[in-house]
Amino acid sequence: MAANGQIFSQDLTITRKYAGVIYTGVIDQKININSNVDYMFGLETKYTLFKDNDLFFRSRYSNPDESLGSFWYESNFSELKIKVGYIARQITLTRPHPIGSGGHFEPFPYGKIPGGAPGVDVSLNGKEWSVGLGYSYNSQKQVSEANFGVGFKDEDLEIRGGLVYSQLYQGVAGQVIYQKVKLMCFFESDSLLTNFLFISGPINGYLGSSYDHKEKDWERVEFGLTKNLSASYGLSGVVASGYDPLNKKIIIYFWVYIQ
Repeated sequence: MAANGQIFSQDLTITRKYAGVIYTGVIDQKININSNVDYMFGLETKYTLFKDNDLFFRSRYSNPDESLGSFWYESNFSELKIKVGYIARQITLTRPHPIGSGGHFEPFPYGKIPGGAPGVDVSLNGKEWSVGLGYSYNSQKQVSEANFGVGFKDEDLEIRGGLVYSQLYQGVAGQVIYQKVKLMCFFESDSLLTNFLFISGPINGYLGSSYDHKEKDWERVEFGLTKNLSASYGLSGVVASGYDPLNKKIIIYFWVYIQ
């Protein structure tokens, strides 16, 4: 598969690509196994209209019958960036990129954060910091939204925060990555509070939770271990085992991908 940045023509380049397969096995207390295989293919390209003015096209397909297609215009003026089209809201930037390994094997607490939407976004981006404002339309809730986000990054520390505000609901998400530790929290006024903790090492550890603060009940909790695998020809993989204490189930993951 072509590498990121391969040039189709002088004006059209690949900015991201991904293909992967995930096997999930869920084992209950009676040792019954429920298996599922999920695959995803994705591609993002950039067409340069003229210097610092580009059109981006993004396409993703995964089973069961889920497809994503979007495009947007992006203009750069030194530190100022303007995006118009189907774009990532400022709060969405705390989630993994949808065309990539993180977008396929996305931890469930991240999946609760609002995704992309039609709108406009204006941001200032320095070497170690960023701040952005946006306006978007949520077609599911049929409401317009205002968005705000900030970010900071140096060698050891990365901080990202986003806020979405509408007449129907509000949400705020924050993520801190310090060396080998990642912590994310998302709060939505409707009902949700989600958290995710990930610790990197020879064997990685994770803990994720989703809590309904209106019903005062846990939706989902899972913790476990993951191990990164590497192979030739650009292939990578992950094997993982998790435990769901609410339903007393063991979850096994095996994942192979290229990007």
